[in-house]
Amino acid sequence: RITLPPGAGNNGEVHPGMQIVYVESGRMNLRILGGQMKLRRANAKDGEYEMLNAPNEYEIRAGDTLHEPEACVHAPRNNGSEPLVILVASLIPKGAEPTVFLKERN
Repeated sequence: RITLPPGAGNNGEVHPGMQIVYVESGRMNLRILGGQMKLRRANAKDGEYEMLNAPNEYEIRAGDTLHEPEACVHAPRNNGSEPLVILVASLIPKGAEPTVFLKERN
């Protein structure tokens, strides 16, 4: 479980393995900087997904689930007025850094 206070975020990050992210509460502004990921909205029918592509920004809401493939570069941010709470499950190689942060905003 990760909590981002209002205004928190980063300039970009990438993971060395796949992650599943569920938004428990709040809203996430997500910029895809490279690659793509799948989004399943809370109200989606079985098997229904949206593809999120670079270089676009999306609003991810409570109940939504993200499927982040390895090496998808993205920048999450909480632009809302309440905390953003996400649950994360990761398949990261043993010994690898789970997150690599970019130094500059693209």
